[in-house]
Amino acid sequence: MRGRQGRIRPARTSDVREIHSLLQAFAVQGLMLSRSVSSLYDNLRDCIVCVKDELIKGICALHICWDDLAEVRSLAVIGEKQGSGIGRELVQSCLIEAESIEIS
Repeated sequence: MRGRQGRIRPARTSDVREIHSLLQAFAVQGLMLSRSVSSLYDNLRDCIVCVKDELIKGICALHICWDDLAEVRSLAVIGEKQGSGIGRELVQSCLIEAESIEIS
């Protein structure tokens, strides 16, 4: 899916190190929980990324918890792109996915 700020696509194994670095930047500030590289590989299918110029600008995950319950996890956008709408586009993509699998 093409967003205004880049292309939103499922995360790939080749993205994990870059995703980890982005999430860790927020974790060291105490703004989000730290995620291990192993945890990211384990949950990679939950993740989508916003990519522009071959670089990840944002990450978001939709984690299914129960029959009709899911949560948005690990929403992060690189500093210079915060406020640009990337986070909104990532969350919207997760909501569309949740609706398509009947979680509401």
